[in-house]
Amino acid sequence: MIRPIAAGLSILMMLLSGCSDRALDWLAEETPTGIVWPELPARPRIEYLGDISDAGSAGMGGGIFNRMLTVLLGTEGKKLVNPAAVVTADEGKRLVVADTGLPGVHVLSPAERKWDVLTGSGSAFFGSPVGLATDGGTQVWMTDSYLGGVFRLDLNSLSAELITPADSLSQPVGIVFLPTDTLVVADAGRHRLIWLTTDGRIIREEGSRGTDPGTFNYPTMLAVDGHGRLLVADTLNFRIQIREEGGWSRIIGGPGDGSGYFSRPKGIALDSYGHLYVMESYYGVMSVFDSATGVFNMSLGRTGSQPGEFRLPVGVFVDGHDRIFVADSSNGRIQVFRYVGENN
Repeated sequence: MIRPIAAGLSILMMLLSGCSDRALDWLAEETPTGIVWPELPARPRIEYLGDISDAGSAGMGGGIFNRMLTVLLGTEGKKLVNPAAVVTADEGKRLVVADTGLPGVHVLSPAERKWDVLTGSGSAFFGSPVGLATDGGTQVWMTDSYLGGVFRLDLNSLSAELITPADSLSQPVGIVFLPTDTLVVADAGRHRLIWLTTDGRIIREEGSRGTDPGTFNYPTMLAVDGHGRLLVADTLNFRIQIREEGGWSRIIGGPGDGSGYFSRPKGIALDSYGHLYVMESYYGVMSVFDSATGVFNMSLGRTGSQPGEFRLPVGVFVDGHDRIFVADSSNGRIQVFRYVGENN
C-alpha cells in the first residue's frame, strides 16, 4: 500500500513530468508586458519580459499548487540577495547567478522546478562571487574577488573546484569564455587581463595601469563578440576597450553623464544583431551601442525599482534567443529584456 503522502508526491511528480521538457523558454511564453522602450508612439526597440528574484518569479511558486511544490521540492525561501553576474548554461536549461550577498551561486532549472545553491568548494566558503563564464554546457567558470581565484563549477554534480594557483590573481572580476576554448579574466586589483586554459593554467598576461590603449584603470566585466573580439569594461577610465587579433583597436564611450558616456561602466554583452549593451552602475542605466561603429543608439533606465529601473546593476548577459539578463544587484533581482527593433 502506498502511504497518502507518498501517493501525493507521486501524483505531483507525474504532473511535473508533463511540463519538464522546456528550458528557459517559459520567459518568452509569458503574456507580453506591454512595457517597451522607447515609449509609444515611438517604434519600440526593447521590451521588458519580467524579472526573477525568488522561487515565485522563477516559475516555481504562486498559487496553492505551486506553493505546495516550493515546500516539497525545497525551493521555499530561495531568493536572490545581491546578484552580480548571470549566464544561461546546459543548452539554456539552467540559469546561473553569482550572488555576492549570499555569498554563493544559484543554479535554477525552471523546467525541473529546481533551485540549487552552491556556497563553497570543499571546506572553503565563497567570499564574493562576481563573474561567470559559460561555454553553453554543464560547466561554468566563476571568479571570486575576495578569495582571488577562479572556480570551475560542475552543474551536474553541483560541485566547485578552485583551478587557479594561489596568489596568481589579486582581484578577479569579469571572466569570459573565448571561441579558442580559453578564458580571459579581468584582474581589477592589478589592472590587467589574464588568459587561462579551462583548467586554470595561465597562458599570458596583458596590461598595466594607465590611460593608453591596452592599459586599464580597474577593469571589471568582459565580453566577446561573434568575430572573437574581446571587449573590456575599463571602469575607472570610463570606457569600453576593444581588442582584435592585431591589438587594441577601438574605444567606446568616455567620462561624462550624457548619452553615450560613462561614470561606472561594468556589465557588457552583445546580441546577434551586433548591439553592445553596457550597464552604467552609478546612474542605473543600460546604454546600447552599435558594436561595429561605436555609435550610441539608445538608453533606458534610471535609479529605482520599477521595470527598467536599476539600483547598482553589475552584470549583463545575452542568451541565444537575444534575451537580455541584467543582474540588478541592489534590487535583488534579474531583469529580463529582449531587443525587438530593427538592426539600426
